[in-house]
Order: sequence, then C-alpha cells, then structure tokens
Amino acid sequence: MPNKLILEMHNIHVRDTLKNLNLDVALGEFVLIVGANGTGKTTLFNVISGALPVENGTIILNGVDITNTPRHIRARRISNVLQDPRRGTIGEMSILENLRLAYNRSENDIPIESKINYFKEKLSTVNMGLEDRLDDYVGNLSGGQRQALSLVMATITDYDILLLDEITASLDPRMADTVMTITNDIVKQEQKTCLLITHNTKHIDMYGTRILKMKDGQLMS
Repeated sequence: MPNKLILEMHNIHVRDTLKNLNLDVALGEFVLIVGANGTGKTTLFNVISGALPVENGTIILNGVDITNTPRHIRARRISNVLQDPRRGTIGEMSILENLRLAYNRSENDIPIESKINYFKEKLSTVNMGLEDRLDDYVGNLSGGQRQALSLVMATITDYDILLLDEITASLDPRMADTVMTITNDIVKQEQKTCLLITHNTKHIDMYGTRILKMKDGQLMS
C-alpha cells in the first residue's frame, strides 16, 4: 500500500515562473529537484513555505489546505535550510541561543532542565563536536559547521516536510559531501519527507528516492 500524500500542489500559478504546476509528495519521500537557473526552483520552495503567495492553485499539507496560511504558521510544520548558512543562523549569538530560537517556534513541551541534554544529543549526530561548544559564537564556526548547525536547527522540532535549497553550493567539495551525508542520515533516521534543490551531479546520483526536473514552470520526471 503506497504511503499517504504529505504534500499536494494543484494548478499552482505564480507570475510567469510557475505555470499550472502540480506536485504530489508521499510521506517519507526524498525528492531531488533539478533544472537550470531561473526555472523557478526557489520560487517553488517560497510558495510551499508561504514566503510567496500563489495567484491560483491549492496547496495541501498533511491533509490540510494551507494555500492562504501565513508563513509564520506554516513554519511550525515546514522546515527550511538555505544555501547560505549565514542566513539560517545568527553569528552574533551562541550555538545554544540559536538552538533555543529554533526550538521556540515549535509546540514541543520538553521540560527546561531537559533541553540542554536534548540539544547536545541532536548536535552529536553531526559528529563535529558542536555539542561541547554550546557557548561558542556561531560566527566563529566554519561554513560547513554552520550549515550542519542549520540542519540541526531545522530538524530539532517536529515537522511535516524539510526544504533544502542548494545547501552545499557554498561549501568546498569535501564539506559538501559531509553535509549531504549528515542530511541523508537525518532524513533516514527520522523517516521524514524532504525536498532538495541541487545542481551537484554527484549528489543527484547518490541521494533521493525520486528526481524531478523543473522546466517551463512545471515539474516533470
């Protein structure tokens, strides 16, 4: 029996970028989205997250119509990691302070005395020693460490879908591979649904359960 649909997008139209776009994503899928620059991939993510309204069409998330739901409400169920880790983290704040901000957007109810251990447990999964550096300023981390932190922040709370927008584009090849390994491990271990925009042909061959190409404002297999 096929998994239930977690995301449904029907006849989505946005300016001249997305043209009657349709997309169904099943629970637990890891979908890679590819295509030339300017074809609407990031616009698609902005529409899903609520950063950009649709002119026509319907968006259903886990059975609920969110087409007109504000972005800050969707953020409780839709997590994002951006291409530039500086946009997903605050350099002037500590690792712990960044994690607290990410955690507070959720409706989780972990007792205050348990949060530090919870944060350390989550950080330990990326194998970078960040769990021992909670008081360090994020601005002192390397790009790869900061992007790994962004992933932890995006997945520290319960969510329905994870949107990853070229998350390795600003990293060197070795660190890009490390971040993708971390991402794949998180998605598999937590059995979550994920959409990834990428131009990295190596990663296209290694990851994902399905590949879709964006062309002329639509998605195709």
